[in-house]
Amino acid sequence: MIRDISKKSGVIVGRCADYILKDSKNIYKIFLYSDMKNKIKRATKYYGVDKKDASTIISKVDKQREKHYKYYTNRNWREFDNYDFAINVDTLGVEKTAILIKNIILKK
Repeated sequence: MIRDISKKSGVIVGRCADYILKDSKNIYKIFLYSDMKNKIKRATKYYGVDKKDASTIISKVDKQREKHYKYYTNRNWREFDNYDFAINVDTLGVEKTAILIKNIILKK
């Protein structure tokens, strides 16, 4: 399914798509990251997570993502060499980061 989507126009978030599509042309593999303080702000604002529980929940989810990625790819999830771009979302914010990515793709 990931390979089929990649042949069209689209965005795939996660699912080890960077690894599955590592030999594909005309794609960008982008890793987005953020510090814990800003992750907590987004988790409480957009997902209704209680602020006192947010850090624990986020750390648990990140650990699960890391283990999932390692299991299926035998690579490290946070190793930026796996990606074409690694962007700290805190620098521009979510909306401006999305615009940056769109501009990168459109200029190819």
